[in-house]
Amino acid sequence: MRQTMDQQRAKYAWEMVSQAVTLKKEDGKSFGRHARRLGSRILTSGLGHSIAFLEQKKDAPTLVQGISLWIARQNWAGEANGQADPSITRMIIQKDREFQRMATEETMNLLIWVVRFAVAKGLTDEDQHDDQAANQETPA
Repeated sequence: MRQTMDQQRAKYAWEMVSQAVTLKKEDGKSFGRHARRLGSRILTSGLGHSIAFLEQKKDAPTLVQGISLWIARQNWAGEANGQADPSITRMIIQKDREFQRMATEETMNLLIWVVRFAVAKGLTDEDQHDDQAANQETPA
């Protein structure tokens, strides 16, 4: 039985968050904090700027790597399946506007699940439950 795209996102997000739980406590919290804020950063500044910010801060490499791997796996991304370490930054720089639009949309859809699971696993601060990405409905 074939899974829906949303089920695939949920499974992958669960794996990302499960990996973040195994990090040192402060690194796991950083993952959760940045995952919660990334959606609004993308809406404000765009995917490229938002990812560059995370890479510059070096606070959430697991989050950036997870997004990079997810985007690289998409058929429309045109990435080689065997690439050991895909970079979302490299893809954004090298590919066209249509890629950036699709990567932005897919990242936002993935973040819905990442944030939900990060909250469930305690990787976020309790007073931030009103975050837009955590409360956003998942498309069917």
